[in-house]
Amino acid sequence: MLPKKPLLRFALLAMPLALAACATSPSPPPPAAVTEQRSTIAIEVHESDELALFLFAYHAARSQIDRPLRSRLPLDDIDAALLAEHRAAFAPVAAAFEPYLDGHPGFNRTLFFTGAILTGAEAEFPDPALPAALDAFMPVYSAHFLPRHRELTRRLRARLERQLAQHGEAMARAVAREIGAEWREEPIRLDLAPYVTFLGAYTNSHHTVMSASHRDFWDHSLEMAFHEAAHTSPMDEGLKPAADAALAKHGLKSERFWHYLQFYAIGRAAQSVLGPDYVPYHEATGLSQRGGRDYYAALDEVWDDHTTLSARADAAAALVAARQAEN
Repeated sequence: MLPKKPLLRFALLAMPLALAACATSPSPPPPAAVTEQRSTIAIEVHESDELALFLFAYHAARSQIDRPLRSRLPLDDIDAALLAEHRAAFAPVAAAFEPYLDGHPGFNRTLFFTGAILTGAEAEFPDPALPAALDAFMPVYSAHFLPRHRELTRRLRARLERQLAQHGEAMARAVAREIGAEWREEPIRLDLAPYVTFLGAYTNSHHTVMSASHRDFWDHSLEMAFHEAAHTSPMDEGLKPAADAALAKHGLKSERFWHYLQFYAIGRAAQSVLGPDYVPYHEATGLSQRGGRDYYAALDEVWDDHTTLSARADAAAALVAARQAEN
């Protein structure tokens, strides 16, 4: 049974934090100012059958819609075949999700609150039709889909928890050093599920959710866990201001420069902890070649010459601007 939470016990944010939300605080202090206490963070790994069903149902409902949908995540062949077999039982679930299929599961208000409640937040479901439909479908999901989903999730959980036990503290300190900011005091909840989003993960004000079926996340699970963790405040507060200031100073435009900074910094942190043979996510997956190639190349050239995030962003932007002027 899905949890029933009739009373609001504590205040969740009225709207979830967007992953690319604009920070308004000033740039963080240089790495030397990061305190010993706040250079570490606890990441607590969880799995939830209810959350797994919720996210699977969201993507399954999207798979049955003909209209264009942004960043559609296809079901694997086995799940697609099972869904076709149980289409009648799933029909009420698809109908309940229909108003929300253009929304993001982490940032749409109704989907956000539903996922948060299913993972421990005590609040009223904003749309009771969603948990009712999921609850009715849970026996079918448990019998036919869940065993495979649970096995996949538990394998990644075991892998990630081993990595966190062995390298978590060193990785937290390395990220704090590379970004030059502090971690939050509270532990970060990380939920694993087979289906999450097209990109494989999201972080909002309640938790981080990461895909157990995204192959690249298996090879870079520690790095990506900390990448998502670094979307929390105060670690993320200096990224966008540093990027925006550098872009404005050098007459550049890039909506993603702040994210390039984050990928690059945390990739370096992972390499420093896991060894020189480790290839960061943005390099191994070709992410840095598909978008922001000039910025990644510039960051690679200037990073070691500076000690603060703002100085590194400024130097990289200056290099990109100079090369664009040459062309």
